[in-house]
Amino acid sequence: MLTISDLDTAQKLVLWTARAWFGGYAGREPVLADLEETYAAMGIAVAAHHADELLGVWVSGHRGCLCIGPTDSEVVHTGEARLITVLAAFQLGEPMLAVRGLGAMMQPAEARLAQVPAASWALRLATARFDIGLIDPVHFRRAAISTHSPAAIPCPVPAGSASWPARHSVGVPHSSGPADDHRDISAVSGHAGGVFGLPARPQPNVDDRQQP
Repeated sequence: MLTISDLDTAQKLVLWTARAWFGGYAGREPVLADLEETYAAMGIAVAAHHADELLGVWVSGHRGCLCIGPTDSEVVHTGEARLITVLAAFQLGEPMLAVRGLGAMMQPAEARLAQVPAASWALRLATARFDIGLIDPVHFRRAAISTHSPAAIPCPVPAGSASWPARHSVGVPHSSGPADDHRDISAVSGHAGGVFGLPARPQPNVDDRQQP
């Protein structure tokens, strides 16, 4: 099972961005300003807009389970791992790998639309020296293993919906530890505290059943 502690700093940033965005989407609360604040601290504020565009396209044309974990989950979920790998592939100059990843995440039309914001987001991260590691494909092959834990958002549902669909967990992935990480992230916004171990402001949880 892949957990947040197994991720390098760039992977954690992508994961945090996705969870913050989907948390806001599920709670109908705007989060773009929070993303901009975090990315502006790294000198790449525009990256927040690329992320916003990509995740918006994903929501509108997702294929199967979105599988994004709640903000307090230590487990890296299938959708998060795919997103990380897509961005990593663009950074590594492997566009076909990235395109295949987008095709697994979205319907064909949306997957085509997603290529530009995904590549742009990846490039902005690279310019800030956030080099994203690939995640071993075994993670995706075993992703069909299901549990009953409160794991991920399977698909967008209207606020006030009576119930959420069944959830799916992830399989056993490759660990790409943070051993080579050397960036100074002390200036990163408090909104990313759950990822970087900094003081964090409260964030909406993707799963409204987790609320008291």
